Amino acid sequence: MKKLLALLLAVMMALGCVSALAEEEAPALATNMNVKLNLDANFVTMYAAMMAQDETTAQAAAALVSILNKLDINVVDELDCGYLILGANGTTLATIGLTTDGEGLYAVSDLFPHYALHVTLEEIQALVEMAKQAAASNMPAQIGGVEISPEQIAEAVNGVTPYVEDLMGYIETVTEDAVIEETEEGEHMIFKLTTHHVADILNLLLTRLSTDEAMKPYAEIVLRQMVDLDALQKDVNWGIERGLVKAAEMAAAPAQEIVTVESWTTEDGSDTYIYDANALIKVSTGWTDLANATIVTAIAATEPVADIDAWEAKFNAIASGEDQASTMIEFSMLTASEYSTEDWSDPSFAMTMNMQCAFEVLAQGMHMSLTANVNSVHGVWDSANDVTEVTVGINPGLTGADLLTIKALVTSIEAPAAPSLEGLTVIDPLTMDEETSAAFSADVMNYGLATVLTAAQQALPEEFATIMQLAMPSEAEAAE
Repeated sequence: MKKLLALLLAVMMALGCVSALAEEEAPALATNMNVKLNLDANFVTMYAAMMAQDETTAQAAAALVSILNKLDINVVDELDCGYLILGANGTTLATIGLTTDGEGLYAVSDLFPHYALHVTLEEIQALVEMAKQAAASNMPAQIGGVEISPEQIAEAVNGVTPYVEDLMGYIETVTEDAVIEETEEGEHMIFKLTTHHVADILNLLLTRLSTDEAMKPYAEIVLRQMVDLDALQKDVNWGIERGLVKAAEMAAAPAQEIVTVESWTTEDGSDTYIYDANALIKVSTGWTDLANATIVTAIAATEPVADIDAWEAKFNAIASGEDQASTMIEFSMLTASEYSTEDWSDPSFAMTMNMQCAFEVLAQGMHMSLTANVNSVHGVWDSANDVTEVTVGINPGLTGADLLTIKALVTSIEAPAAPSLEGLTVIDPLTMDEETSAAFSADVMNYGLATVLTAAQQALPEEFATIMQLAMPSEAEAAE
C-alpha cells in the first residue's frame, strides 16, 4: 500500500511542476486538460471471442471497451493546486486533489474521504532520487563488456565533434564532383558516391584517430563489437593500421559507384533521393511563408531497381498495395500557421497553428501507422481563450483504421478553490504504522470503493449490469 501511495503522489507531483508555468498576470485562470480514449470495439470484441472461444469473454470485452471509450479524464492545473478527475457520461467517478503549504504536498480524494495524505519536500526529493536510481539501474552498466559511466559517454560525444567537422569539410570539397543543371523549373543536382570517396573519408578519420589518445578507448569498444581483439592479441592501434591499409587499397583500385544522390530544387521546395539498386531514401520538403512540410521515405525493394523513375514507380506500387513484398517506411511532418489579424498590437491578435506528424510502415501487405495532429489557438495579449487540441492515432495494421485514438483538449477555465483539509486526518503514507495503514485501507474499501461503484452504476448502467452479471457465479457453480 505504501508503494502504491508513493507512486500516486509522485504522479500527482507533475501537476505542481506544471503550475510553475502559469501566467502570474492571470491568477484567476487554470488550465484544464481533457483526455478521451477510443478503442475499436468491434475488433477487440471479435478478437477476444476468437481467442477465448467463449461468448462470456466476448461480452466482458465489449463491456470493458465501452467503459473505456466513455471515460472522461480531466487534469486541472492551477498555481497552488491541481485536480485529477475521472468521469463518464457527465458523471464524476472519482477525484484526487493536490495542494501545497510550501513545506510539502497534500492529496485529498473521495477515494479516501476521511484522510489527507501529506508528503514533505524532503520525502519528495528522496522519491525523485529513488526514481533516478531506478532509471539508472535499468541502463546497461557495460558496453561491449566494458563498463562506461555517463560522464564517459558525454566525453565520447564531445570527442566526436572534430571528426564531424572533418567529415563536413570533406563533403564541401567533393561537391565539385556533383553535376548541377539549371532548368526553368529549378536546379537539378546529381552526385555519385564512389569507393574513392569512402577511401578518402576512412583515411581522414583514421589519421585523426591515430593521434587522438582520448578517443582511442571508445574506438576500441566499437572495434570489439566487430573483431575478437583478445583472440588476436591486438588493440585499437592494430585496427587503425588495418583501416588505413584498406583505405589505400580502395583508393588505388578503380572507383566503384556505391550510391547516387539526386535532387531537384525549386522555389517551393525540394526532393532529394539517395539510392542504389536495392534501397532508397527520399527527403521531400516544401515551404511557403506560413507553412512547411517534410516527408522522409525509406524503401527496401525485393528486386533491383534500375533508376529514379523506376523508384517512383516502386513507391506508387507499394502505396497502392500492388507491391506487397517490398517494405516502405515513411515519416512526415507538416506545419502551418495563420494570424487573426496583421496588426500585432490588436488586443484580439491570435495565432492559429497546426502540426501533423505521421510514422507509417507498409510491409507484407500490412499498413501500420502512428499519427499525431496538433491544433492550437494562442492569444498573444489575452490567453483566456487559448485552446490546444491533440489527437494521436495508433494503427498496428490489424484493421483498416486506428485501433486506438487518444484525444486531449487543453483550455483555460476559472481557477478552482484549493482542496480543503478541514475535518480530515492527515497522515504520511511513507511513514504511517500498520494500524494507520489498516484504517486507511478500510476507508478506501468501505467508503471510497462504494462511492466509485455507485457513481459507475449511474453513469454506465448497461456496462455495470453486464460486468456484475458476468461476475456472479452460474447456477452450476452456485450448486457446487
